[in-house]
Amino acid sequence: MGELRSAEIRDSYAALGLEELMDQHIDRLTDSTDPMRPSRLARLTKLYDAFINSVESIKATPPELFRRHDPDRDANTAVE
Repeated sequence: MGELRSAEIRDSYAALGLEELMDQHIDRLTDSTDPMRPSRLARLTKLYDAFINSVESIKATPPELFRRHDPDRDANTAVE
């Protein structure tokens, strides 16, 4: 029984072609039909959008709201 089962498994792996593996990989990258497991493209797009929104909100903040450099309390080098 074990020999028969191992032959089945070996044959199933041998039948798996490079094109099929590439198609599976492309599906994992771009297919986002499952909302619980979004594609890598959807996850990267969400991360990129969050990053761009953060940068835009920082740019929109008036400079007066940022505190000035304090050489006594800051770890950065002093401003000359």
